[in-house]
Amino acid sequence: MRFETVTAVSFGPFRGEHLGLAPAFTIVTGPNESGKTTWAAALYSSLAGRRRSRGRGTRDDAQFKAKHKPWSGSRWQVTSAITTDDGTRLTITQDLVGGTTRILPTGTPKPLSRSELERRFGLSSTDWDDIDVGELFGLSRGTLRATTFVPQAEILRVLEQSDELQQYLQRATSSQAIDVTAQEVLDTLKADLATRVGSLSIGRRPLRRAIEELQDAEDTLYKLRAARDDLRRTTIRVAELARDETQARNTLAQAQAWQKWAEVDALESRIAKIRGYDAELADSTVVGEPAPPELLKKVRDARIAFLARDEPPEAPTGPSVDALESQLATLPQAPDGDTSPDPQVRAVWEQFHHATSAVASRTELPLETATDEALPDAESDELRRHANRLRLRRPTWDPREDETESLLRNRHAQALERFAHDLSAWQARAAAHEQAATWYATARERYAAEQAEYARSWDAYRATLTTRGEPVGRRGLSSGAARFGAPQWLLVIGASLIVAGLAATLLDPLIGALIAALGVAVVVAGLLMRTGSRRATDGGAPSVPQMDAPPPAPQAPEPTDLPPPGDRPTEPALSDQVAAIASRRSDWQQRASLFDAAHAQLTEQLSRRGLPSNPEELDRLAQAIDLRAGARRLGEQQRADLTRLQSEAQLAATRLLDALREKGEQPPIAEGEEADAADAAYRLYEAACDRRAEIASQASRRADLTRALEARSAADVAYRTAIERWASRADELLATARLVGGDPSDDAQAAAQWLGDWLEAQDHAAAVYQKRDRIGSLRAQLLTGATLEQLATKVDTLTAGLGNRPQSLPPNPDELVASASAQVEACVTRRATAEGQLVRLREQEGDLPAAVELAAASRSEKDSLIELKATLELAIEHLEAAQQQAHRTITPVLESAIRRRLPLVTGGRYQDARVTPETLAVELQERSGVWRDAALLSQGTAEQTFLLLRLALVEHLGTAETMPLILDDVTVQCDATRTEALLSLLHDISKERQVILFSQETSVRDWAATHLDPARSDLMVSLPPLG
Repeated sequence: MRFETVTAVSFGPFRGEHLGLAPAFTIVTGPNESGKTTWAAALYSSLAGRRRSRGRGTRDDAQFKAKHKPWSGSRWQVTSAITTDDGTRLTITQDLVGGTTRILPTGTPKPLSRSELERRFGLSSTDWDDIDVGELFGLSRGTLRATTFVPQAEILRVLEQSDELQQYLQRATSSQAIDVTAQEVLDTLKADLATRVGSLSIGRRPLRRAIEELQDAEDTLYKLRAARDDLRRTTIRVAELARDETQARNTLAQAQAWQKWAEVDALESRIAKIRGYDAELADSTVVGEPAPPELLKKVRDARIAFLARDEPPEAPTGPSVDALESQLATLPQAPDGDTSPDPQVRAVWEQFHHATSAVASRTELPLETATDEALPDAESDELRRHANRLRLRRPTWDPREDETESLLRNRHAQALERFAHDLSAWQARAAAHEQAATWYATARERYAAEQAEYARSWDAYRATLTTRGEPVGRRGLSSGAARFGAPQWLLVIGASLIVAGLAATLLDPLIGALIAALGVAVVVAGLLMRTGSRRATDGGAPSVPQMDAPPPAPQAPEPTDLPPPGDRPTEPALSDQVAAIASRRSDWQQRASLFDAAHAQLTEQLSRRGLPSNPEELDRLAQAIDLRAGARRLGEQQRADLTRLQSEAQLAATRLLDALREKGEQPPIAEGEEADAADAAYRLYEAACDRRAEIASQASRRADLTRALEARSAADVAYRTAIERWASRADELLATARLVGGDPSDDAQAAAQWLGDWLEAQDHAAAVYQKRDRIGSLRAQLLTGATLEQLATKVDTLTAGLGNRPQSLPPNPDELVASASAQVEACVTRRATAEGQLVRLREQEGDLPAAVELAAASRSEKDSLIELKATLELAIEHLEAAQQQAHRTITPVLESAIRRRLPLVTGGRYQDARVTPETLAVELQERSGVWRDAALLSQGTAEQTFLLLRLALVEHLGTAETMPLILDDVTVQCDATRTEALLSLLHDISKERQVILFSQETSVRDWAATHLDPARSDLMVSLPPLG
């Protein structure tokens, strides 16, 4: 089909504007804001219309409405006139406000009715007011947008969203009758799998919810069964605890009886002890009262002091007091002056002694004098400089440099030979490529002539059909329907029934299986019919007159596959290292010449001055000159040091004499003999200090004798006091004996013996009285405030009713009673706790049968969902395999179409193309053989590649009509060369289908003015700016 005109009745900024279009190639140019994009949208709307929808519609619908709805008024309408391949002319009116479509044959006022559309075009739409005109030719709205219409910047949007490109390709290769793809069915099945089944482990979809409900039901069932078991065990435990309590009470009664018999035994033992204490108290009344403690202490102290006294003290020994006083009277007084040399004076003398010693040492050393050897009149540094210059080595040349130069020159000669061979091969390739280009140009001219002849034959064929009187429109549409006949429709319907059956198994497995089986039967019937129709076409069909067959279209020549010859070989150049070696050789020769001249000049200069030309001899003379100068400097330094030392010695002698005078010494001094006088004066000072030290030593004994005199006087007084105290102890002992009633006369030893006996008697009486007090205290403790008769009565009371006395009692009856009481309390507590737990368990006991039924129902629901999940996953697996097979089927076709035109559009930069079946990504091959992802190349190359992909889709849609190609500003990203190549390609395509190009570029307008030919149904339309 092709567009003849399009009328913007009310569309965007246009009101009643018309745009005429040529059957072959139409280029619509104009500046910005001239309405080119609006006209392209009007062409699309004239076929696709505007789908009715409740609410605001999709985002794309809202964006399209915002761009192209009239700026004022309520109408939004576009009309187009089209011609089908068989010559049928139709007028289509699209009311975009109400979403209605009117299709009427051109020249008639009555639109086609529902029955006519169904009979003539095979449409079966459910909404006949909302007709997608593209369905007349086997395309839906989305497929038109994805293939034949290329709006402005649409290529870039598809390139950036590979998934959308894949969706376009699937829609372009899907059935022309239904607007659905395998991907959409997969999405529906996956959505059902996600919503009606869900995941096993995440989310809150039915499968996960059923698993959780089953888990909850099983948990509840387990808890109810566990509670029933707990109730049974608790009942048994209550009976066991009651028996334990009875046994514990019997044990407590026995322990309490033993406790009473133990108490009886304890009371009888107390009574026996009390009676024994009464007998002991009766025996202790024959002893008298002991003396008071104060008197006992006084007697004991006096006796101990007498017995502890030692022998009489001895008189003090050593010099008496008179002898010590006589020695003090004969000692001398302490002398005046130093008893040892003053440290400061000693330090001054040491400085003086050091200075005089240094003078003597320096005087003994000989003075340094210079040698008398004859030396040249020159500086040592100058001689050493000449010696260093004589040691310099003459510059040398490395013979490896010559070898390298020779090797490089040989390599250059070999490279020249290879260059000559490569240049000859390149010239041959260039000649072959030029010959192939000439052949292709000739073939293109021949193809253009055949196209003109084909156009004339087609006009004659159409005129013949008209003269025969057959309805052109119906005949043309029937030929289009033949291309997609009954066998193909049966295959499509059978495939749809299989998909619907798989989806219906989710609701009812039986019905789904029946639908799927019916689909398989329809597919088999379609295959059989297609086989039969082919056989009928080959042999059994009646022959059609030659005049009914349309003329065959000429075949376009294939471009040459011969690659360009490439760049002309470059002549090799001599390596830069050769020139560098020559430069280094020249530099060496110059430096060697300068070295020889300088060496000769230096030798002549040394000879004129009488100096040797041997560098070692020059170094020896320089060293001798340095030694002579050093000896002179050393002698001068020695004489200066001697003068300095003598001055320091004289100064030290003066300081020493001044220090001795301060100490009271008056040494005799002769003129010029200060040094000897100072030393003699210090020696006299030391001797005087020694004499004073001896006198001071004798005078220092006075303090010691004074202390010895004081100590002897104190010792005499202590001796007299000790004698008096020793004699008083015997007198005190005799007085004490008389105090306690003794009669010792004057014998202190006898008094001490008698007092010892008396103290022993007092100690015995105290022990007896202490024993009586302890027994009385113990007896009172045993009675505990009662009498002996009361204790005997208590024993009689306890034994009444106890029965026979046991032969033996346990060791700790009280502990047994306490343990038995605790055991009884524990048994009572455990029994009460178990009875309370039993009551609580009976109150909480649930409905176990109902829980069993709920768990069974939950398990059945989970199994059903798992089975549904397996069914959906199997259907998805088969559909994905079919989808991948479709991709692999269409991929070689698309690659071949792109490969044929790629070198022309890209100027030979890319030679081949391949499409990945899974992602349908396009890769291009460079001349070097490297494959590049088209999406990662430049913007222009990427858009040109995907434009070729769209062209391939348009050519291989398999529709009932040859669909036009409408392009809006597709050369924006192309340079001048590629723009011209792309326009030439579109020009060639326009020989087979209508091409409409909208562009604002000057280069496109210039190309159109040069290459478009109205004789071959080409047209250039220039649009003025709006307003």
